[in-house]
Amino acid sequence: MVNNQKNIQLVLVVLCTIIVVLASFSLGSSGSRQVTSNESFIEKIDRYLSDDSDWFANYDVNTKQILEELFRDALKRVRTRVMTNNDMMFYDYNNNNNADGFEPPAYNQTVVDAFASKTLLNPPVNLTYNPYDIAGFNSTLSNETVCGLLYPDLSDRSTYYLYNYSSAAEAEAAGAFVTHLHPCGYCSNTIDLAMYMKYIDLTNPIRDCDCLDICLKDWIEKVPNNIPVNSTTLNPCLQCDEDKSGPIFKAVAARTRRDSGLRSAINRPPDSIYNITHYYY
Repeated sequence: MVNNQKNIQLVLVVLCTIIVVLASFSLGSSGSRQVTSNESFIEKIDRYLSDDSDWFANYDVNTKQILEELFRDALKRVRTRVMTNNDMMFYDYNNNNNADGFEPPAYNQTVVDAFASKTLLNPPVNLTYNPYDIAGFNSTLSNETVCGLLYPDLSDRSTYYLYNYSSAAEAEAAGAFVTHLHPCGYCSNTIDLAMYMKYIDLTNPIRDCDCLDICLKDWIEKVPNNIPVNSTTLNPCLQCDEDKSGPIFKAVAARTRRDSGLRSAINRPPDSIYNITHYYY
């Protein structure tokens, strides 16, 4: 477990370093983003691979060597994919396709603080396994089941319980407030709800490792979350993350922005956002 955590930390260090060093490559002299061709992007990669800058000087010798190998290997893989694969293509960012439809409400600081201060009386037991390590993990969810928040005392909403209900109607009949679609999980508590309300974009920099190369290229090029801009089509990085991490995350963590009816920095199809509001604080 310790080694796995260290490996994850090293990968994140590499990602952050690449983002800081190369993000400016996609900017023009005025600070605006430039659309980059495959050829010029490869030139940028080559320029950095030939750079002798000691970006990991603050680490011990062994860690430094590991970081440098991860860093350069990742860049080389991105370079190869840009040269050989169509899935690393460059996009016309200015081809807008505005999506009209449901607009989830924004919540003020009073609501955020109220949810952040509540105490869950039946918290889930600690997770003792990694669901991503389980082959064929069952991530199928009922589209009728909801997670309901039940106050033991409506006049004092400082404490609450979370229960699964077969439908929103059943939750309401029991006196509970629907807090998100699908069964309750590890992120169903109101503290996580408050964080989702407060921070509209929590997508970076954590990504499934299988998506590393795609996300690395998207970060360097400052690819918008949606392509075309303002459409509801995810960029390759977010789509990869959604395909690989989304189903299991939803099954275990449970709360997501869409299932909670919350705004996101990523445009989503209106009919995929659960239509609920959170004024039961």
